[in-house]
Formats: sequence, structure tokens, C-alpha cells
Amino acid sequence: MGWDGMGDEKTHYENGEYIIRQGARGDTFFIISKGKVNVTREDSPSEEPIFLRTLGKGDWFGEKALQGNIRMAVLGRTSGPSRFVKSAVKMFLK
Repeated sequence: MGWDGMGDEKTHYENGEYIIRQGARGDTFFIISKGKVNVTREDSPSEEPIFLRTLGKGDWFGEKALQGNIRMAVLGRTSGPSRFVKSAVKMFLK
């Protein structure tokens, strides 16, 4: 079980680490408790990613994964040390 007894857990990522990758199967919902995440989209593997926005403390992502069997449409990469509360989608589908 997670840190709060409900299946959630706190997770730490260092600067520049990918939290989600475009095209990967979404199975986790994240809430940012510290730090920032840059959200980008790759329209073509041969082009630079397109910056969409920066998320910070209190923001969340991965909510589309709650719908089940969804592939991620964007990349999420930390901009400095960051902490998250994450929940596996299976906890919501019970």
C-alpha cells in the first residue's frame, strides 16, 4: 500500500527526468507536490518537441489514463527536482 493507505505513493524525480512519454500506455495519475514539469508534444520523431506548457505545485496530469487503455499524447519532463503523489489507475477502476 502507498503512503496514505489508499494506494497512493510519493515519488521523487531529478531534473530532466521523463515522468510520462508520448505513446506509452497511461496507467498512473500524478499530482505535483513540488517542482515543475514541462509538457511537450512530438509531431514527428525527426523534429524538436513542441512546448505546450509548464505545470507546477498543485497541478496534475495523467487524468486521461483514468479512462482506461489510453496512450499518452504528450511528454512530461521535470524542470528541476520534483515530487509527486501518484496513483495507479487500477485503484480508481475498482
